[in-house]
Amino acid sequence: MNKSIKKSISILLALGMNILPMQGFIPYAQAAANGINIPSGEQPQILIILDNSQGMAGVIKGVDGLSGAIMSGSGTVAEDVSSSSPVYYPVGTDGFIPPATATTAVAPGTSVQYSVPCNSSLLTTLGQTACSSFGAGTSSKAYVDNSESMFNMSENAIRYILGQPTYANNIQFGLETYSTHSISLYNTWVYYMSASDGFSFGTSPTPPKGLQTVANPCYGSVSNGSFTNYSCGDIYSYYQTYGAMKNLNTSNLYNDPYLYVKDTSDNPIINDVLYATANQWGTGATNNVGSEPNTPSNYNLDGYESKQIQGSYNQYTNGLASGSSPTSAGYIPTSQQVWNSQRGYGFDSSTSGSNGNLVVAITKSNAGNNENINNRIVPEVLSQNISYNSDPITASAGYAPVAGAFQTALNYFQGKSRQASSPPTTCGKKYVIFITFGQPTKGTGGKVYPPLGSAAASIFDVTSITASMVSATTPSNNGLQTNNNAVIEAVNAIGQLAQNDVKTYVIGVVYGDIIQPFAIRSEHHCREHSR
Repeated sequence: MNKSIKKSISILLALGMNILPMQGFIPYAQAAANGINIPSGEQPQILIILDNSQGMAGVIKGVDGLSGAIMSGSGTVAEDVSSSSPVYYPVGTDGFIPPATATTAVAPGTSVQYSVPCNSSLLTTLGQTACSSFGAGTSSKAYVDNSESMFNMSENAIRYILGQPTYANNIQFGLETYSTHSISLYNTWVYYMSASDGFSFGTSPTPPKGLQTVANPCYGSVSNGSFTNYSCGDIYSYYQTYGAMKNLNTSNLYNDPYLYVKDTSDNPIINDVLYATANQWGTGATNNVGSEPNTPSNYNLDGYESKQIQGSYNQYTNGLASGSSPTSAGYIPTSQQVWNSQRGYGFDSSTSGSNGNLVVAITKSNAGNNENINNRIVPEVLSQNISYNSDPITASAGYAPVAGAFQTALNYFQGKSRQASSPPTTCGKKYVIFITFGQPTKGTGGKVYPPLGSAAASIFDVTSITASMVSATTPSNNGLQTNNNAVIEAVNAIGQLAQNDVKTYVIGVVYGDIIQPFAIRSEHHCREHSR
């Protein structure tokens, strides 16, 4: 992207920061002394595509300093509130507004609740609206997601832009997401992976060389000689019953505050949790361990693309640890031992690879467009008593079908949408703004792919994109060489949008630069009025 272009107009958001000057959209003669008022027939049109894949639930910065950890619903698992499911987190990002409990930005380091019940007196008007919109009312068993997630960050920023009259009254906005169906809420478990000799414990936060330290979920789980945490009791006694996992049949399991692991699914290049329904696995599901892994079936790229990979363990303290298959993050554990520790909640749904979902169509009514978008982007509410659908939006898409979403945007601007009629006629420019945390993982033909740069991509030898490939990109040749066809299709789709005078800009939601805006050149196709 040319730097001079980047400086001309910064599109969208950064947490309450005014980074969308309008000068680039507006001819000089239309800027009146008392403000900006562009006639509807000359307003630019922006279709926002909001990535609603599972990974968007990952936080910008977790309590362990890692970005990407999926913390939604954290604090709701009583046995793990001192370890994998903490109740509070210190805000790590300057300018973040916890949507359930604050209306203005809170200072970094402020302690904030991850999950706020719908009957809480702490709820903001937005939080109360979310509970109502999802049909939870004032239930104490329904929780507003208040985490510092990439999804909350993005929705905060969209709300901010729509709340600024200069923008809201002079740009016609629409909203699209990935197409999802059969949305379900699951319990989630962070999973820890051991070294080759299994897990170990200790009293020092400094781990042995080559390992990492996490809070031991079973620490303090024995009182008066008995386990108060049934799942930890199952882990401890497994060796006595089955003769396996001897390393866990030790008082260190409940006496030592730290668990030493080789890796964690909170690692940004893994960015995953285990999704399952807890009550299907009994009282020993809160913490469970698998040991002695088998070689996963169909463990190659072809198997991955067709979703045929399945991992398994020979020994397990609960059936939940017997095996797993990849999510959109692309990863399954194959370590000598795996420890699943329950954390909170997460959504999952089926996705269409060939099309997106036009959530809010663009109309001439700026106020109507903005109200309809705001109604769809309330914070997620987590409850196993809710039947979910695509409205309001949840971070539920099992994969990221980016090309399909772009194709839906193109069809819409061309008047070929199956969901809505063409946008209103305007001589203003047309844009697609794609807000995302990651990369395409599902192709238009239905095959799925590991995210480029992820641990899974390395395992399955998915070719990375280099700077030289990007520099070679032209409108007629995308210049990319990778065996992730979802990426190729997405880049081609952007080219098709460009050929139809629709410019596409991608805003990456990342730690350290919360939303890195691309910019739009100052262009206008309407004839200026004479002065």
